[in-house]
Amino acid sequence: MTNGHEIDIRESFAALDHEKKGYIDLEGLHTLYLGLGYGRISLESLSSKVHNSSRISMSDAIALLSELPRNRKQELEVWFRLADNDGDGAVTTDDLIRLAAAADDPLSRQECEALMGCKKRWTKEDLQVLLS
Repeated sequence: MTNGHEIDIRESFAALDHEKKGYIDLEGLHTLYLGLGYGRISLESLSSKVHNSSRISMSDAIALLSELPRNRKQELEVWFRLADNDGDGAVTTDDLIRLAAAADDPLSRQECEALMGCKKRWTKEDLQVLLS
């Protein structure tokens, strides 16, 4: 597993651990699995891979996900749905600020504007070009 891959898992886990208790449930792991681009899997199949489906620690999630191949197109789709808070088909600086804060990695408005460059809104197509 690359360092970047582990960071992705850790940051996504932190964003899903809404109560900041250090664990997520099976549905949170399922969201993590889909959001990081591992493909589709049923909750039942995923449940068979963990010891306690109601209390999954970050280290359990890292151990499970660290060796699996990722599907970047699906990862982008899920990330975009999470970031597009109002469902208007675009990600704005406000969306990035909210998403970064949820991942315990806050960004200032200036940092988000610098990241986005001259664009005020990113569409899925914009992100696909940026990531290609």
